[in-house]
Amino acid sequence: MMDATTIAATCRALAKQNVELKLTIRRLTRLAYVDGLTGLANRRYLEVALDCEIRRAARGTLPLTFMLCDVDHFKRYNDRFGHQCGDAVLRAVGETLCRYCRRAGDIAARYGGEEFALLLPGIDFTETIGIAEGLRRSVAGLSIRHAELSEPGHITISIGATTFQSPEPCGAAEVIRAADLALYRAKGAGRNRTKYQATKFAAARTRHAGQGALNFAS
Repeated sequence: MMDATTIAATCRALAKQNVELKLTIRRLTRLAYVDGLTGLANRRYLEVALDCEIRRAARGTLPLTFMLCDVDHFKRYNDRFGHQCGDAVLRAVGETLCRYCRRAGDIAARYGGEEFALLLPGIDFTETIGIAEGLRRSVAGLSIRHAELSEPGHITISIGATTFQSPEPCGAAEVIRAADLALYRAKGAGRNRTKYQATKFAAARTRHAGQGALNFAS
């Protein structure tokens, strides 16, 4: 039979192990949702958050903006300057995206490869365009030289944006699909520009504005 001193010591040891276990679980959970290179949220976390925010927005018929951003001609940059320089570009773009997360609920994420995403609850169509263009210009303003391009000669991004606003929730895939379509059009139109594509779940005035797949570029 253990005496009181031994029991107390055992309890303290178990309590310490329990705290350490909780911290380890917390760290592992964080790592599962964080991109190791940029420190941004990863695609897994983004998709979970987008699904939650869509349902939250639907309850109040509030706007929810989602953007996909692609670093233009990134493979050519990587091939020319190497992976370490390429990684530095991705980190710089990621840091720039973070500056546009100004409210609780805003999320900047690395979607995969040279593709990033921005989730902005409460942002409507009118605000979306200004934010997207500000982001595009901010990345261009980093003035990271891209010797493989004669014009513009530096790293740029293309952006596809969309806005969800409906009392009926939809799947995250529907919102992602609309942003991806807008991004595809932005790249097809010459890159270094923003395109907007309204979802079928957008407010009426947003759908009307999005019919022309709005284009913005310097």
